[in-house]
Amino acid sequence: FTLTQRLLTEPRVIIFYLSQLLWPHPSRLNLEHDFPLSNSLMDPMTTFFSIIIITALIGLAIAVARKQRLLSFCIWWFFGNLVIESSIISLEIVFEHRVYLPSMMFSLAVALAVWRWVKPAWLQAVLVGVLVTVGALWTHERNGVYSDRITFWQDCVNKSPGKARPYNNLGVALADRGRHEDALQNYRKALEIDPGYQDPVENIGLTLAQQGKMEESVVYFLKALEMNPKNYKTLNNLGASLIVLERRQEAIQILTESLRLNPYYAEAHNNLGVALQQEGQIEKAIDHFSTAVRIDPGYTRALISLGILLAEQGRHEEAIEQLSAALKINPEDRKARQKLEKILEKMGKETPR
Repeated sequence: FTLTQRLLTEPRVIIFYLSQLLWPHPSRLNLEHDFPLSNSLMDPMTTFFSIIIITALIGLAIAVARKQRLLSFCIWWFFGNLVIESSIISLEIVFEHRVYLPSMMFSLAVALAVWRWVKPAWLQAVLVGVLVTVGALWTHERNGVYSDRITFWQDCVNKSPGKARPYNNLGVALADRGRHEDALQNYRKALEIDPGYQDPVENIGLTLAQQGKMEESVVYFLKALEMNPKNYKTLNNLGASLIVLERRQEAIQILTESLRLNPYYAEAHNNLGVALQQEGQIEKAIDHFSTAVRIDPGYTRALISLGILLAEQGRHEEAIEQLSAALKINPEDRKARQKLEKILEKMGKETPR
């Protein structure tokens, strides 16, 4: 969007926020709203009317400032807390969570209106009771969407079928559950909507790699790098696939570039260590495994890789230290436990339980 489109669209967004506060039914709540842009004061017509409503509310805040100071403050609070995210700064057009802080004084204004203008007292109690009950029921219903990542992103896809990002994120959630074909379908839908969107291209590569289709994964990682040649994570993923394909020299070159872009990327250090180990460059491999562990002491893959390599070099005490650290993080890791047991048995020591 252009700055002009943003400035014309945000008044409609603010009125949309107000409408959500007045009628927060779960069907209207969504992390990824597909909000159409305003191109002129009359395109769409609601742009003009939204500006009029906001102007009228600010005028009301000025007019009642002496006699209804709290009400005036509530209005100023609401608009004042939206100034940064709903004005000239080039952020996302709409996000519901931007209304969390502004809604405090909106809620106070509602309570103030009920207290001052709804009589008698029993009717106030009934009205507040209804509002609280309905709000609680709708909150419970909405919480059901938040209970699961797949359910959550499926809700976003259902409500914003024209946006690419919800499809990509739904794909990630499905891939994490092992539903690779469903994930690929959603990634491809995201690309159909936005062909220039890099994330689903890379995610297709990752999913294909998880399925063991390394040659195909390399194709997609290369496509992702065409979109962003300086993405160190993509370079790392490409390097990992090349290692499996035994194209180790290429992998070393790619992973070295990843680390040039981000020297503190533990996963790339670990993968480069694997490639160097397979090439017989043992000391360099140990250096990179050690660096990965220094960067991320909880990175079990690097701990195990380092422990096994140290054991192969006869550095058993150091190997025991690394493997024991890995088992503290994940006591169920069979590979680490079996290797540790072999080392301890060789040294005549008892295996820790």
